[in-house]
Amino acid sequence: MSYQQTPFVPQFVQSPPGYTNMTQIPPVLPSTTVPPWANAMMDEIKSIKTAVTKIDSVEKTVNMINKKFSELEVKVTDIDKRVAEVEKSCTFISSGFESNAKELKQAKTEIGKLQKSCGEYETKVKSMDNEIQTLNNRLTEAESRSMRNNLIFYGIKEQPMENCENQVKQFIKDKLDIDADSMLFDRAHRMGNDSAKKPRPIVVRFNYYKERETVLSKAFDAKDALKADGSGVSIQRPKNVRDARKSLYNVVKVEREKGNTTKFIGDKLYVNGVLYVPPQ
Repeated sequence: MSYQQTPFVPQFVQSPPGYTNMTQIPPVLPSTTVPPWANAMMDEIKSIKTAVTKIDSVEKTVNMINKKFSELEVKVTDIDKRVAEVEKSCTFISSGFESNAKELKQAKTEIGKLQKSCGEYETKVKSMDNEIQTLNNRLTEAESRSMRNNLIFYGIKEQPMENCENQVKQFIKDKLDIDADSMLFDRAHRMGNDSAKKPRPIVVRFNYYKERETVLSKAFDAKDALKADGSGVSIQRPKNVRDARKSLYNVVKVEREKGNTTKFIGDKLYVNGVLYVPPQ
């Protein structure tokens, strides 16, 4: 904003006092004296120019502020959009979290039920295991009792149309020096199939337990001679007992080499009178 300065020219509408005709006014002579009202006028003009200059500066500042304000408005608008997006994301996350929390709670409830059921099943399984073990023990005991009068004879050669009873009695007479002609057998037969490469053992059920014990005692005394001859006599035991003992034969050998005593009772091994427990 600018203003154009116009020279001040005083005009008189009426003639100065004492003069009736303008032509009678004496000529104005040059003077170096400036009227007071002219100085006042000049100061006012200078003041106006200073004010105008300040107004220009204020206008520039206002324009700059308006520009900055516009930029701030753009930034605020952008921030508002980003805040809205964040709020939307937070709402989505919160919704998902609530859903997951609900599902987790349900899963924990189901897991609790399953754990309770598993605990009940474990108890039942343990109980059933104990019952099965008890039944196995009773079955083994029953099998052992049914085999109480039985002995197995090894190394007796097989013959066509053979009579197992007569062959065993002859074995007892020849190998153990016992007169077996008067002994009474309930039954005598080969064990296993015909494809065996060596003679199948013969199992004999003695009618009298005392006769069975006499033969067993003699066989125990002659075990080294029988072993050298490829023959032998042993007690018939249930399969699970034979398998359990077979797995412990190496332990028996090691313990005996150490000078310890070993003894089988059923399927259990005792070392120096103490039940042997395999290392875990």
